[in-house]
Amino acid sequence: ARKILRRGMELYPKDYTLLQAAGSIEDRLGNIESARDLYGASLSIEPSAPTLIAYALLELRSPIDTKASNITMVRKLFEEALLIDPKHGPAYNAFGNLERRQGNVEYARQIYENGIKANCTDAPSVYHGLAKLHLSLGEIEEARNVLQRGLALFKPVDNNTLVQRNENVAFLAHTLAMIDLNVNN
Repeated sequence: ARKILRRGMELYPKDYTLLQAAGSIEDRLGNIESARDLYGASLSIEPSAPTLIAYALLELRSPIDTKASNITMVRKLFEEALLIDPKHGPAYNAFGNLERRQGNVEYARQIYENGIKANCTDAPSVYHGLAKLHLSLGEIEEARNVLQRGLALFKPVDNNTLVQRNENVAFLAHTLAMIDLNVNN
């Protein structure tokens, strides 16, 4: 993958997507500084929501200051991603998950609900994130309702098949089933 991406970057040095992909490879391999450099180069050519999210998640996992992650920087990266692409579901999901983990419950709820209102891409992950927020608060019925609303986006074509919208909704049904299993033993 590195060899192919290097060749692509030689042929198309202004293609920010190649730089982002190379950054993802380096990130996966644990080459954090190289990943940072590649994400930064990609963003300097053209800011994009996927690159901003990848960079934010890298900073959460491997902050420059190893004593504490730079939450302020990560939030700004997520906010910029949503400014660039207000329908980018993964940005809503990652941002909401960050705020939920930070204990900012109301802000996390607002982020997820904004993603739902925006009719964002990857809507199932945003519904799932909101349901997880409710579950973390012990709000079982609210979580069920959110999951059912997410599943309702995919009207059955017949009795057995869900309409596909380029997202996999199986995890919504799975989470709903697991709630029922756990609640009803």
